[in-house]
Amino acid sequence: MAMKNDKEKGFWLPRIVLFLGFVAIALISFAIFKENYRKRQIQQEISSLQKEVERIQKDNAILSDKLSYLGSSDYQEKEAKDKLNLQRPGEAAVVIQPEQVKTREVAGAETNRQEIIVKVSNPEKWLDYFFKY
Repeated sequence: MAMKNDKEKGFWLPRIVLFLGFVAIALISFAIFKENYRKRQIQQEISSLQKEVERIQKDNAILSDKLSYLGSSDYQEKEAKDKLNLQRPGEAAVVIQPEQVKTREVAGAETNRQEIIVKVSNPEKWLDYFFKY
């Protein structure tokens, strides 16, 4: 009987060690895959944050340029001309009306002449510009 126990121990011991080895390899592999996945997620987050940093830096550059323009004398002069209707000495202002209007005379009694105001479309304005003498 003692021989049978030694034989049984010799039979099960390598199998248990082999099984425990496979379990240890599985746990280590799982930990490695989990860590690689976490590393990949962190790399993706880092790249998205770097893109956001680049976008914010571009926005800052644009805002910086705009701020320097708003503080410039050119902008202040433009705003003074537009909003306060100011002019430099010796400067003449020209007003351009936004819409060209044609007037047509209506035939009728010569003492009672009427004018009809007709709004002109943009293509008609171009035709008049190029082909009217």
